[in-house]
Amino acid sequence: MQDIELKQQQILTMLEKGVFEQDFERIAEDTLIENLNSPSEDLRLLSLHLIDDYLSRASDRARAQIKVENLYWLTANEHTRANEALGQLVAAEKLNLGHKLAVSETTGKSALPLVFSMANRQRKKAILIHGTWANGNAWYQKGGDFYNYLTNNHFDVMPFHWSGANQHAGRVMAAAHLRDLIEKNGNSHAFTKDAAGFYDVEIYAHSHGGNVALTALRLGLKVSKVVLMGTPVRYQYMPLLRNVSNGVFNVFSLGDKVQIAGALGSKRGGRAISDSEKGVNYLAEENQSNRAPGHSELHDSGVWGKNSLGDIMHQ
Repeated sequence: MQDIELKQQQILTMLEKGVFEQDFERIAEDTLIENLNSPSEDLRLLSLHLIDDYLSRASDRARAQIKVENLYWLTANEHTRANEALGQLVAAEKLNLGHKLAVSETTGKSALPLVFSMANRQRKKAILIHGTWANGNAWYQKGGDFYNYLTNNHFDVMPFHWSGANQHAGRVMAAAHLRDLIEKNGNSHAFTKDAAGFYDVEIYAHSHGGNVALTALRLGLKVSKVVLMGTPVRYQYMPLLRNVSNGVFNVFSLGDKVQIAGALGSKRGGRAISDSEKGVNYLAEENQSNRAPGHSELHDSGVWGKNSLGDIMHQ
């Protein structure tokens, strides 16, 4: 396993330094095709990890991005859409790698069923929570911007609806419902626990929706990760870090006036949580207009891409 991790790191270092389109295709052929035919499941999974990692680093390399996005659909989405994408690639002769995936030169058989089954096993689970008065917003629901962003990064996503009432009691009620939804599996996602009692789900929450998630932790819920986006940091909602296995990640912007307004009147209120091994702050510095993002922009996939916030998903 150590050799596999070393090989992955060497390739990712090359990608971070910047590679040309043809270099990526060569790397992909050397790893993806070879490893899909390997008897080692670790090597096969490495292929999928490389695609994920490359996507998070490719925003400034448009030509390579086009190729890797086309390849990405083959591994990350449903069979119908993947087959359509593959057909377009082969017909246009844009991606020789697409043909190699369709029919392996070494076995004469399609590699796609193996890729599909591996990708499905690798998908993580996420819950999206809206903020105050935002129950009807589209971003966190199926087809919305951030919903699609997580889906395209190998998450099965469930939107969480609550009243959005701008009061503590409404947040506590929503937190209790969130806890029960996960612990009692009152949904179609069937969350499971690890040996330490943490549920296999990450929570991504905007504004006071983040305080709903933090209150659920204080009510005893134990999850993998909580990601806050523009959440007003208030004393009564301090993160209970022992109830997250990977941590609480706080995304904030100095251009977010709503966050500060929502923290007014609270002792130790503000933008950032206390830094620790499990409590990490991420400053989003620029939106698409090169200004500090506003409150609603903190759940915008473009802002996440521009500020390299996608690394949070791999923590």
